[in-house]
Amino acid sequence: RTLRENAVTKQYFASGAESIHLPKNAVLFSDNWIENREAEGSTNPVDTILFERLREDIEQSIQLRKKKRLFDHGERIKLRPDTIKDVVQRLQHFDMFGIDEDLNGRLFETFLSATMRGRELGQFFTPRSVVKLMTYLASLQVTRKHQDRVLDGCCGSGGFLIEALTVMRQSIRDNTSLSTAEREELIDKVCNECIYGIDYGKDPPLARIARINMYLHGDGGSRIYYADALDKSLNSTREKDPEIVQNMKELRDNLDEPTMFDVILTNPPFSMTKSRKNDTEKVILEQYKLAAIGGTSKLRSSLRSSVMFIERYTDMLRPGGKLVTLIDESILVGLDYGFVRDYIRRHFLIRAIISLHGDAFQRSGARIKTSILFLEKKRRESEPQPPCFTYFSVCLGVDDLTPRASDADIAKARALSTKEAKEIISGYEAYMNGNPGPTVISPDLLKDTLDLRSCVPLFGRMARQWRSDGIEVKELEECVSQSGEEFNPRTDPEKILILINVGYNGRCKIEGRKKGGEIKYPKMYRVRSGQMIFSTIRAVNGAIGIVPPELDGAIVSSSYTVFDCGSPEDTAYLWGVLRSHEVRADIQSAATGASRYYAYWPSKVGKVPIPWIEEKKRHEVGKHILLTWELERKLKQEREEAASKIAELGVESSESVRRWEASAPPQ
Repeated sequence: RTLRENAVTKQYFASGAESIHLPKNAVLFSDNWIENREAEGSTNPVDTILFERLREDIEQSIQLRKKKRLFDHGERIKLRPDTIKDVVQRLQHFDMFGIDEDLNGRLFETFLSATMRGRELGQFFTPRSVVKLMTYLASLQVTRKHQDRVLDGCCGSGGFLIEALTVMRQSIRDNTSLSTAEREELIDKVCNECIYGIDYGKDPPLARIARINMYLHGDGGSRIYYADALDKSLNSTREKDPEIVQNMKELRDNLDEPTMFDVILTNPPFSMTKSRKNDTEKVILEQYKLAAIGGTSKLRSSLRSSVMFIERYTDMLRPGGKLVTLIDESILVGLDYGFVRDYIRRHFLIRAIISLHGDAFQRSGARIKTSILFLEKKRRESEPQPPCFTYFSVCLGVDDLTPRASDADIAKARALSTKEAKEIISGYEAYMNGNPGPTVISPDLLKDTLDLRSCVPLFGRMARQWRSDGIEVKELEECVSQSGEEFNPRTDPEKILILINVGYNGRCKIEGRKKGGEIKYPKMYRVRSGQMIFSTIRAVNGAIGIVPPELDGAIVSSSYTVFDCGSPEDTAYLWGVLRSHEVRADIQSAATGASRYYAYWPSKVGKVPIPWIEEKKRHEVGKHILLTWELERKLKQEREEAASKIAELGVESSESVRRWEASAPPQ
């Protein structure tokens, strides 16, 4: 209950008053009220009086089917009385009444996130900037005659639903053609009839957390259900709780409505699958066309939940309805998921693809490349695919920094994200108004893979400019010849071999020394001084190196391609060009994979265009790079010699190191 609704305090509020002074006894949320109740014999009164009263009020609403369960029967606040009092003392001086529902809910999310760390946190939260952009793109409609029905079938803590509620509620408040009574009636209708969420999470109980979150954001939690949205039958026979069974019946009735949903905003789980080996999951798999192999009755051994949700949402959307979803890019590009992309093209118009930064989900500890996919359900299957809006994002989601980040870093990241979001919105609005720009691509580019690296024609974009400047352009495979002495290290099991790799800084370094018999890989390459080694897995990050003289005869794994590039100057020049951002972006475009890019040779990587300037200039650049390396080697030698002189004083002995480690503080 708000402070204004409290009969004890209502008398202190004057109409239009900006500030008030309340007597101590009139404020329930205070240490004074707690101490008075304790003096009367009440133990932990915030829990036994205030929370119990709240729980009973909500229980009455549950019985009247106006709300869904937030708390278990007899549930208590699981904090010590002194902890509760400390929290009250810290907050009692703030005007809690003046906090709007959005900020109130964000406070809850902050407390909630403090209890979930790492991967667990990321499982339930989508970066706020991503949520806000996706909700804006959905262009939610709410008028007297029509209110969009919004669904998230894997709602987690309710982030998308809360943003949808906030946007729709604000749209109503901004509508000057509505009377105050009409606004209140429409807001109530949106809260109670238009916002739907489903989640099957048990530990923690996500549907219940989402309801609490919605309650603190001004409610709208009466249509959030505990159920497996992927089960098209919504079978409740496995449930023992009659309240859950009743809720699932209510959900089935709501999903059977002919109007269906207008908008789905969602971030489906990327790693979860349904398996044929599990009897319960097999029953669900059998409900899906996408689970059948090549249109036959034969069932796939398993299917990812994110793929199944695409079909599930197809069933739930009305024709012309919008599906705005996050998607793992392996589905957009992987050879094994061509059938999913065909399904998408058959049932939807692809309106927008927004590629997110690889670290957009860094708070979850997930290293997975994702995109925002905006789909519009076709009204008829023959409806042609229109041009598509595209954008390569580098800031969205990356602004979701950890609590340890400084205020300045957080402000900077959010400012960059906001600026980028405005650019996306501006571009998308222009596209929808029929004003195509450089971010709009032809439907012909959407016939195979759907990741922007493949769809947007950026590969080799600089070649025309280089030629215009009078620079010869060669393909990479014309500049190098594949080399490397292949051998099996286990043929000489006692020989000590030096294994090397290349860091992102382009420098070769010793990975270790092993006997041939200790190396499990039967195929390795022996490399020679001056050769270039190119990492299949990490070249896109700059792992391209040149073997220095001191590592001549070392070995590398078969995950490297070894090149001869001609003169030392040409080799150094090519090393510098290959490690530039533009050419590495071309290597990324030529690579396969999604979350990890594989630059296989020669494949398309051999076609990467290289600016081949005239020999004199090429060698001049190469000499500068070689000179830099020579100076770095000399500096390293000087540092090592100085360190050895200091070590002669006995300050780097094993006992010295042990003494330091024994008393070192935690890092």
